[in-house]
Amino acid sequence: MKQTDKRTAALHRIATKKDLLACIVLGFLAVLLPTVVFGAVNFFVEPNLSLWWILPTGLVFYAISLLIWWQVHKARNKAVLDFSLTRLLDSAVGQIMMHMETPIIAVDEKNVLYWMNDAMKQIIQQDMEAADSRTESIRQGDRIPLGGDSQYLKMAGHVFLPQQIATESEGNRYNFILLRDCTELLRITEQYHDERTAVIYIVVDSIDDLMQYVNERFRDALSEVDDKIRRWVSSMNGVIKSYDNDKYIVFIDTQKLEECIENRFSILDTIRTTRVGDGVSVTVSMGVSNMPGTLLDRERSAQSALDLALQRGGDQVVYKKEDGINFFGGKTKAVYKRSNVQARVMSSQIVSLISRAGNVLIMGHKNADFDAFAACVGMARLCFVNGVDFHIVTDKYDKNLAPCFEVAGRIPHLRDCFIGVKEAMDKLKNDTLLIVVDVNNFSIAEAPEVAKRAKTIVVVDHHIKKEELPDTVKVNYIEPTASSASELVSELLEYGINMLQMTAEEAELLLAGILLDTKQFSRNTGTRTFAVAQYLRGQGASTTASNDMFRTDVEDIAKESRLLSSVVIYDENIAIASCDTDTDSSYRVLASKVADKMLTIKGVEASFALVRIRNTVCISGRSHGQINVQLILEDLNGGGHFDAAGAQVDSTDIREVLDRLKASIDKYKKNNK
Repeated sequence: MKQTDKRTAALHRIATKKDLLACIVLGFLAVLLPTVVFGAVNFFVEPNLSLWWILPTGLVFYAISLLIWWQVHKARNKAVLDFSLTRLLDSAVGQIMMHMETPIIAVDEKNVLYWMNDAMKQIIQQDMEAADSRTESIRQGDRIPLGGDSQYLKMAGHVFLPQQIATESEGNRYNFILLRDCTELLRITEQYHDERTAVIYIVVDSIDDLMQYVNERFRDALSEVDDKIRRWVSSMNGVIKSYDNDKYIVFIDTQKLEECIENRFSILDTIRTTRVGDGVSVTVSMGVSNMPGTLLDRERSAQSALDLALQRGGDQVVYKKEDGINFFGGKTKAVYKRSNVQARVMSSQIVSLISRAGNVLIMGHKNADFDAFAACVGMARLCFVNGVDFHIVTDKYDKNLAPCFEVAGRIPHLRDCFIGVKEAMDKLKNDTLLIVVDVNNFSIAEAPEVAKRAKTIVVVDHHIKKEELPDTVKVNYIEPTASSASELVSELLEYGINMLQMTAEEAELLLAGILLDTKQFSRNTGTRTFAVAQYLRGQGASTTASNDMFRTDVEDIAKESRLLSSVVIYDENIAIASCDTDTDSSYRVLASKVADKMLTIKGVEASFALVRIRNTVCISGRSHGQINVQLILEDLNGGGHFDAAGAQVDSTDIREVLDRLKASIDKYKKNNK
């Protein structure tokens, strides 16, 4: 009965002893300060002010001070004066919580601290007594930083993992929070992470091309690069071992690796200043890994990262970590470095897989262009020669491919081979070989679900690889220095079939694919491109017939003009055109043409054209070679080449996509100053 009366009295109390003491101090100051001010004024100015003004002035000052003080301490006063938890805390359960070794606190719905047990008080006391303590004391009424992005709670110099238990007492809701001290565990984890050995593979790019120069110049440049790499590793207290003239393996602590990430592997820029011959820059590629597991696991992961860096064109770092892959560098265009030997080996491997397959499905990317369509036709010829049943998965109603379907209709073995996604799923079996051309990101392939279920896959593509391919990919022929997928497929046909086993229509389609991606042999064109064009001419391709497939009508010219009328210049040297109304599928091709035309604007180094087709925003990016549009569009799940790339964003708001594009441009320029 006595305890109940005590709690009832406490609930009706409006102030603590500390509150009353604060009121007395404020009252004393309310009289003292006006007295001093009035006395000073009368002494120095002598206006003969009446001292009776001291009392009302003091009362006003006192009232304002009390109001400010109460508002500042309102939450704490409420926590101190509220004894609605008394009944629960006085019970046996409350006594157990009070004396538990596990720290426990109680907060209200706004995370204001109302109560803490002895273990928590002891932790706070020890923290305040510590010589190096920099944390503030925690008292009743303080707001506890619960929630947010982190699952941990930092308080009193410790890191806790909170576990909340909701309860209610006398109409008020509270949360009892059990705090598991993870400070030491996290410290050990962080120490292990910092001291874990990271593995780096380094390769000098295009060593064969550099060797064409005078041996003395080549050796001097290679020696200079070697010295820069070794000094860089030495500055990080790492270990380096050269296992060839142009190849290294490096071991460093992860803590040092974090410093490299912060400066975005500036060693790439340092090495790029080394030149040989006619001002040709020497570049390197790196594969980095600090994945958890054994050192052997990290070594294999680093080797895989290096392969990805080389397939992306070199002059960059691919960093593999637990939660994904990061890319650094990529400031220079990939050097043309393919050989006949590679095409011959790849052709042999693909023909072997085709011969063993029960049937073959061939597909390109969504919203296929001439290059993807022609590459599919070329691979179909390879299947036909080997006597294997095949089908091409594509959109038979795509108006942009109408010229291609017209030409393909004149090829006897292709007339009934085009199928949709549903039919492809029905034809997919355990012994089916899936050939994917002109794309290596299966999420934007013509039939992603087919790629997920296929057990044997061949990839033939000329776009930069963004991520690791699944284990189902048995042959991976990705060459970013090629002009087009049609060029790669034509080389495979050259070594995989007899000289006169291609129809003129097939050769014209393949030539059209090359013409599209090279912009009539004016972009991304190498010696192998012209060699392939010569081969296709020998197979009966007519350049006139191939060019006729690119003819446009008056309506397309009007649409193109409409898109060009929206051109704006962003950040001085980037042109952006966008069409913010719904368009038809023909605008996808027009976007690439508009992006090419905007490069003719004076002072423009890169261009982007955006169109919305139903629920997708299509982006075409082009560059003169100073800005890497592929890196910019990778942030929008796109890809391509250094100077020609694209992306497809699922969105109905083109302004939102435009803002994301600008943010990606700003990020790219910031990282490549």
